[in-house]
Amino acid sequence: MKAYILGVVLFFILFGCNAKKEGETIMRPTQGQMTTRCIGRNSISMPENYNESPITTGFFRKARSDKQVSSFEVMARAGKYSYQQFLSEVQRRRVELTRGGSENVNVIRLQRELADGAILIRLQEIQDAYVSEINFLRGENMVTVKLDSYHNEYMKAEDSLIEFASRFKAIENNRRNLGFCLGGVEVAGEFDLESGSFWFLDGHGSDFEIEIDTYANDDKTSLIERMSGPKSLLAVFDVNHKVLRTRERVVAGMRAQEWLGWAKISEDSEAKTLKFALDTMREKPGRAQPSISITFNTAKPLDDGTPTKTLVSNDEAMQLWDAVIDSIKPLER
Repeated sequence: MKAYILGVVLFFILFGCNAKKEGETIMRPTQGQMTTRCIGRNSISMPENYNESPITTGFFRKARSDKQVSSFEVMARAGKYSYQQFLSEVQRRRVELTRGGSENVNVIRLQRELADGAILIRLQEIQDAYVSEINFLRGENMVTVKLDSYHNEYMKAEDSLIEFASRFKAIENNRRNLGFCLGGVEVAGEFDLESGSFWFLDGHGSDFEIEIDTYANDDKTSLIERMSGPKSLLAVFDVNHKVLRTRERVVAGMRAQEWLGWAKISEDSEAKTLKFALDTMREKPGRAQPSISITFNTAKPLDDGTPTKTLVSNDEAMQLWDAVIDSIKPLER
């Protein structure tokens, strides 16, 4: 069962009771301009007031690799990083890596600047287990890639890291994308594992969370069965909720299922939390048919803990949802 389905219940239970009763900022879906963004090997249009999270993460493994080989773990940070700011972040990262370490655990064995300004760090976790990572800039975006290695094969892992880093480019609006997009960068190549997690927020408690995994198999139990079946977590936890819409639809040329609903958790009888979810359903996983899972949430606390409340109508939220979902399409290459 996909992790975000459990998150539906936890989200309703943990966040539904945080709604403010007065002084909240009204969340309204944008009816005007939509901005096209690159996610994985697809594009999506978001209202202008939904900003992409500055941190985007992904996992990759080269095609034809031994399936026991560790995957590259990528963190792309969008921003306007100067080289000095980049160096400061690397130093902060160095301190973070060794926090909680000892003489024999989490010991930095190497920090080396490469010819292109990238910085390689080797961390000995314990005995012959290492984590090597490379930090570099692409445009004004900072990228960190980590790779685990065992049996003292860190040199081989670091050669792979350096080669993998060479595949990254900053995304440019006037250039066709040739790779898998992660935030402000893309990575080109042939992989048998490629996935990304994307997050778009309006700053007032509403967001879209998107998971893309090119080669993952579909869940054996459909989304609607997981959400509305007799063994659904909503039923098990006896969450006071209402289903607004369930149906099958087409997304980027693929079959998909969606579940749209809300729940009332707090003592305020007028307060509600919206949760919309969608999963693609594919005959053959691959670049042309990636797994796409999307959730839309409202009434989530802000980063500083400030509670929010859903004041958008069901119809407005569904119109926003449909506009975003219908905009998803494969990138032209």
